[in-house]
Amino acid sequence: MRNIPPKYIFGATERLRLWRDPDRNAALKRLVIFLLALLAFCVAIFEIWVAMARPSAPRDRVIAPVSLSGSPVRLVAFGSSLTWSNPWPDELAWELSSCLGLPVEVVRVARNGAGSSWGMEAVDQVLAAKPDLVLMEFAINDADVLDGVSLHRSRTQHAALIERLTTTVPSGHVVLMTMNPVGGIHLVLRPFLPRYYALQVGLADSHDTALADLYADWLALPMSQRRFADGLHPAPEDTARVVVPGLVRRIAEAAGRDCPPNPELTGRPRPDTR
Repeated sequence: MRNIPPKYIFGATERLRLWRDPDRNAALKRLVIFLLALLAFCVAIFEIWVAMARPSAPRDRVIAPVSLSGSPVRLVAFGSSLTWSNPWPDELAWELSSCLGLPVEVVRVARNGAGSSWGMEAVDQVLAAKPDLVLMEFAINDADVLDGVSLHRSRTQHAALIERLTTTVPSGHVVLMTMNPVGGIHLVLRPFLPRYYALQVGLADSHDTALADLYADWLALPMSQRRFADGLHPAPEDTARVVVPGLVRRIAEAAGRDCPPNPELTGRPRPDTR
């Protein structure tokens, strides 16, 4: 067996003595406590910052008056999988047509996983449809920490979309939408979602657009009615309870009509969807 030089034995002994030193251990404990307290403080500040963006009441900006002289009334639903994979645009057309007494068409320009970056590429499709109203929602995917964009970039891209849309659509007929809350893993992937929804309020104010704050409508429901199977996408019966009547009411008011919610909406056969 090889002899170990005394200096190494002394060095190891000295390090062991220092490790067992009560003053050093006390300092380490104080450091750990400080770091844990700092982490707890940062988490609390984060929670307060996010909670401040959760509305206690709808922050709507009203839709400009809608003329019913043209037929049909054409809307474009411009957004993410919340628009593409759910029947609410078809049910909205059905309900509005019944309320307004004339044909209503809702065209979808949407894609699974779409955010405002994709919207910049697809905006010409919206304009080509010659809509009377544009309903736009991209915040849900802009807020994704893996595939989304920063708040600053989301603001910039939404502003560019609004400017492009308002070349042919009156600003009061561009309707920004906040959508549903999320749960499960999507709550981890979208921790700042309320802030991205609050961004829509600021955009509506600065660009004089309309805003349908459906997020506030969702939060008004009991927690049990805000849980979705995958944590992200509401089922058709959920959107029939919140999204469809919420939009019908807001658009009908702009058209000077009063359309009470249809209590049979969630139970009747649904129109064909994509």
